[in-house]
Amino acid sequence: MLGLLGLGTLLCLAAGAWLLRQPLALEGPLCFDLKPGAAGPQLQKVLKAQSGPTERLALRLYLRLSGMGRTLQAGEYCLGSDETLLSALGKLRRGIVYERTLRIGEGWTLRDLERALRAAERLDRADLGPTWAERAAQLGRSGSLEGRFFPDSYRYVSGTSALKLLTQAADRMDKALGKAWEGRDPDLPIGSPEDLLTLASLIEKETGFAPDRSRVSRVFHNRLREGMRLQTDVSVIYGLGPAFNGDLTLADLRRDTPYNSYRRAGLPPTPIAFPGAAALEAAAHPEPGAWRYFVARGDGSSVFSVTLADHERAVDRYQRQAAAKGAAP
Repeated sequence: MLGLLGLGTLLCLAAGAWLLRQPLALEGPLCFDLKPGAAGPQLQKVLKAQSGPTERLALRLYLRLSGMGRTLQAGEYCLGSDETLLSALGKLRRGIVYERTLRIGEGWTLRDLERALRAAERLDRADLGPTWAERAAQLGRSGSLEGRFFPDSYRYVSGTSALKLLTQAADRMDKALGKAWEGRDPDLPIGSPEDLLTLASLIEKETGFAPDRSRVSRVFHNRLREGMRLQTDVSVIYGLGPAFNGDLTLADLRRDTPYNSYRRAGLPPTPIAFPGAAALEAAAHPEPGAWRYFVARGDGSSVFSVTLADHERAVDRYQRQAAAKGAAP
């Protein structure tokens, strides 16, 4: 009789071990929170609708016999459709909580980042000041934060401080900018890392075509060196702010703002966007050349010219003629 009981026990344990290794066959990702204390019962309640009575019994017995129920860590978890009870328990015991992502895009502005922060699920914004000026003080910085966050994807768990993520992004930009400034070409006509950041932001907004970045950089460097106005539409548009409706007009180019590079010499007073690593590199290492002008071809690339006459011919070919064709019935 004792032998039969022992055999029965072994068979039950084997069956339980087998059940623990079977996929939960979830219909989709299952996300849930475990609060501190009594994590085992919480997990059983979460999985109640996702498993049969046999699986629930195996889980309950395993948690009781192994003592693992007391070691499960609080947090937000997400289980995949092919998850097993054993792999799920392993995640919960090791505290492998679900991570979300806050993406900061290249060429974004503070307005774009504000929208992303508001849309970020489970990101704690309680300690975040209501304005960017107040947030600058929280980050221990002075002046505008435009351009000061490095574009990348930042992973976070439920309840992470928004200020903590912004600190990470600002520190990343500090490091990237410092590296670009220290390794810059000699004799560039800019006097500070802040100038380099502002120039990189113009490059970021002017072109997404990789081969052209260093050439656009050279155009801006040549113009700065020769005292020419930068005459870049992207800075004008930034200066117009929310008033810009997507159609840059002659009246807009005549409107005087600190960012109107047609009316004011030198760099804009602040960056106009968050530049990525490639734009910082281009700003620090412009391609050799005498170009002073460039115009978009319409396919993402640009035509670069040394003289105004050559530039006018390129504008006529790639913009005026294209506009005329678009207006033809």
